[in-house]
Amino acid sequence: MIDQINTLIEINLFLLFSSENHLLNLKDFKDEVGNKLQGAKILADIMQQKELIQPNPNEEFNYELTELGKHISENGGWLVFIKKLKKFEANVKIDETLDNKIKTKKSHIELIIAGLILIYLSFLIASCM
Repeated sequence: MIDQINTLIEINLFLLFSSENHLLNLKDFKDEVGNKLQGAKILADIMQQKELIQPNPNEEFNYELTELGKHISENGGWLVFIKKLKKFEANVKIDETLDNKIKTKKSHIELIIAGLILIYLSFLIASCM
């Protein structure tokens, strides 16, 4: 289902980007085979939530690209953007895992150093008696 929505976003983002003044009427939204999209309003709402399009204030039922929508269209489209986003998120997860491992090892080293200091102080106290 998500893949189908992403495909519809890709298609209609391209249509908006290719259209005159980057404007598109709801009745001109298309499905995967180029037919009029049933549920175009729902897709428009999803695209608005993702800040790809916004309603045109001058014409009812018309939508225009946002700056983000233009940027994504100019750089390969929605599906390319999603692929890059997933790759980025995977890298962030790897970085977080490495950070956690480093913090754990740092904590272990701090405990070892604290233990060594206590042992040294114990020997100092014992030698003074």
